Amino acid sequence: FLIRNKRTNAYAIRSEILVTDRMEKLLTSDDELAYVIAHEAAHIFLGHSAPDKQADRDKSAARKKNERDADALSLRLMLKAGFPPEAAATAQPRINKATILRKLGNLFGIHGPYLPPKERTAFLKAEAAEARAEQEASITAK
Repeated sequence: FLIRNKRTNAYAIRSEILVTDRMEKLLTSDDELAYVIAHEAAHIFLGHSAPDKQADRDKSAARKKNERDADALSLRLMLKAGFPPEAAATAQPRINKATILRKLGNLFGIHGPYLPPKERTAFLKAEAAEARAEQEASITAK
């Protein structure tokens, strides 16, 4: 769902994905939007958005793992759907700059459940390369 909201964000709630209009306007391509949607879909597929997982969402270590796992799976989902996973690494710095809480986090070195911006971008680039290698190996094996 595309929702009106003053925040630049996207959410997975149970089995629904909500993207704010500000997030949609920030992104420069369908490929970048695919990353945001795939990331939230990954949370759903991994069970992170289920109501009974609230306790995990409240724990810092669990949230950090959830975010990394969702990032990794989102790139594979993008590739499977025909979107270039490298778009995640171009979208993420722009998303980070546009989000007020992340701006404060950058200032004070506090990143919540997310990797610091440069580390997250490097992680996304590495995961995109790994996802492409997995895809090539799968094609070759057939």
